[in-house]
Amino acid sequence: MSREIRRVPVDFEWPINKVWEGYQLPEKYTADPCPDCYRLGYYGERSFGSGATASLNWLHAALYLVGMMAEDIRAQGFEGTELQFTQFGDDRSRLHPYLATLQGINVYEHRRPSRDIIELASGLIGDNRVSFGIGSDFARHATKALKEAAGVDENWGECPTCDGHGSVEKYPGQHVEGEAWSEEDHDPPTGDGWQVWETVSEGSPISPVFPNREGVIQWLMSPAYTWGTSRPLTREQAEAFVGAGYSIGSGVIMSDGRHIPGDAAVHELKAGQS
Repeated sequence: MSREIRRVPVDFEWPINKVWEGYQLPEKYTADPCPDCYRLGYYGERSFGSGATASLNWLHAALYLVGMMAEDIRAQGFEGTELQFTQFGDDRSRLHPYLATLQGINVYEHRRPSRDIIELASGLIGDNRVSFGIGSDFARHATKALKEAAGVDENWGECPTCDGHGSVEKYPGQHVEGEAWSEEDHDPPTGDGWQVWETVSEGSPISPVFPNREGVIQWLMSPAYTWGTSRPLTREQAEAFVGAGYSIGSGVIMSDGRHIPGDAAVHELKAGQS
């Protein structure tokens, strides 16, 4: 889980684990979920819409599979190497289950994707350097390329009810006002204090405010630092993390196959470069 060090006033008061108010759109500017493109949440509650027609969502799903075919070339490279299995026993070289399902219904081909898929996938995203895996921006860039090739309107795939916003205004101009608010600076105040924040959500503090650098380092080394997947750091790890000001994402996989949390990884990568 991503972390960062923020410099805030020593007397800064905001509840631990509560998203900072400046990172959430005020209720005044929050429109209603679109009735025609909304999705159901994990517990069945109605969430904001995707802003897309069903066809665009299906196209994205299909393009994710194309991206995963390209990503599979990298996975195949792990087979038979010391990095094939993670420290948790997961096989990095296996064919993704989504692709395995397609392989089962493809009566013409049972081999895994070949390297020529890289050329096609790269052509779909043009100069945009993004990963191919699911959850990346590959499908969005590839969709744009396909729409241009098909000669359809650039707004093809947008929900006609909400014009692609995923929500409908409660009053005229609400979207414009909300977008204007979002472009303004609503970061927490800055100061001489030191505080650890998580950035997995919109952003919230997870530590007290410390008056000096040593205070936050000591806290990162203590049992108190057990938020989410985080565990107490060594002094070297804590100093490197505080010095950088941010973690290396949620974690990295080292060349020897170890998975290192993002906060501890700052020191590991720095040590590897020296």
